[in-house]
Amino acid sequence: MVEAVKGPEWAAYVAEASSFDDDRVQRYQRSERRAWRVAMAMTGVAVLGFLGMALLAPLKTVMPPVVVRVDQTGAVDVLTTLNGQKQVPVEDAERKYWLGKYVTFRESYTWADRAANFHAVSIMSDKREQERYAAWFAQSNAQSPQQLYGDRDWVQIDILSVALGTTPDASANVRFLKIVHERNGTTRPAERMVATVTYRFVDRPLKESDRFISARGFEVTAYRVDEEVPK
Repeated sequence: MVEAVKGPEWAAYVAEASSFDDDRVQRYQRSERRAWRVAMAMTGVAVLGFLGMALLAPLKTVMPPVVVRVDQTGAVDVLTTLNGQKQVPVEDAERKYWLGKYVTFRESYTWADRAANFHAVSIMSDKREQERYAAWFAQSNAQSPQQLYGDRDWVQIDILSVALGTTPDASANVRFLKIVHERNGTTRPAERMVATVTYRFVDRPLKESDRFISARGFEVTAYRVDEEVPK
């Protein structure tokens, strides 16, 4: 039979056991408070994150288009992106690109680039337009740029706008400025011109080097240039 612990020894034992339990309870309570503080801090961060996203949401609103006016030419244009405020289908953007390139190749002139431009216009035109262009460009033609400008002057072309037609035959009007720079430094007054172009995209054999000029098989079937009539 075990004899009960009595006297001073029992009192010291009870005091030590109570002190151990109190320390353990205090450690648990401190740990629980820290866990709550961490949880509340994380909740605060999450709430701030959601608030930040809500505040930034209006910034995703598409800005109005920017209208630009060129003082020297009077041309007005709208700056756009392919998916911006002014919707521009990718197909339309591509058509306008090739039309602008074609008119620039055909109407611009420098003595050094005349052969390269002639070649570019030729591979971007059907047979009938190739013949018309070759006859106009030939040195035997008094109106050929080779006769008019020779190796002295050069012609700058600035595309102003490209308006795609709605008819099935894929027509377009390309407005541009023609500026002649003379060797002596004189620049003639700019001429406002409009090219009426009928075109198509064809899949025809081309040399690899020519694909860099007309990658999509852009081909002009009819071309006319007139001086723009002031409105």
